[in-house]
Amino acid sequence: MKLEYDLAPDITTVVSDQGKLRQILYNFLNWSISRSDADRCVGLYAELVNDSRLRICIDDQGQPVKNAASVFDPEEVAGSSDADVNELGVIIGRRLLDVMDGYVDLQNRASGGLRTVIEVPARPTKG
Repeated sequence: MKLEYDLAPDITTVVSDQGKLRQILYNFLNWSISRSDADRCVGLYAELVNDSRLRICIDDQGQPVKNAASVFDPEEVAGSSDADVNELGVIIGRRLLDVMDGYVDLQNRASGGLRTVIEVPARPTKG
């Protein structure tokens, strides 16, 4: 497995809950790696959006997702005969994103595989 990454040069400091952000990244990156064959590549790119949000894109080369909403449904995953711990990890990651005022979007790529787009605040929001 090959992992490629690129960070936009404007990412200098991100102020966030380090533990939650680490767990989110670990869960989604692990899922993307598990979806790809051993001889394939997983790519990660991070950038700042509007100087206030961190966007992380993870591209894998696994199978397309038929129903993106079902990926985050615990009942759907638990009822699947081929569910694994990585799928449970993305459910946890999604819940952590909700707590952090973030979101995740799954996009099937025309070239094959899946793009996972994660976005979180780059700094604490005033509330």
